[in-house]
Amino acid sequence: MGMLSESELKEALAVAAGMRETGQDPHRLAHALLNLHYQNVQYQHLLEALEHYLHSGMATLELQRLRIVLDKTKAAISRTGHIEPEKFGLE
Repeated sequence: MGMLSESELKEALAVAAGMRETGQDPHRLAHALLNLHYQNVQYQHLLEALEHYLHSGMATLELQRLRIVLDKTKAAISRTGHIEPEKFGLE
């Protein structure tokens, strides 16, 4: 399966947003597309931060930035999908 071009993706997201706004999303496909796109953007930020960290010699400041992006990514997944928090058997 090929990737959508940037213009095709923008068009699909605009149509999905319109479907949600007008209540024409009976099977929640538009909702799923918008949620998955949001998560994908967070993953892209995470990958960029990870690459920067690895190429920076693993400096402390970059590690802190990486942890912040990782936390934001986890929060985005938790809001839009479902992710089980790790419990480590302590609860």
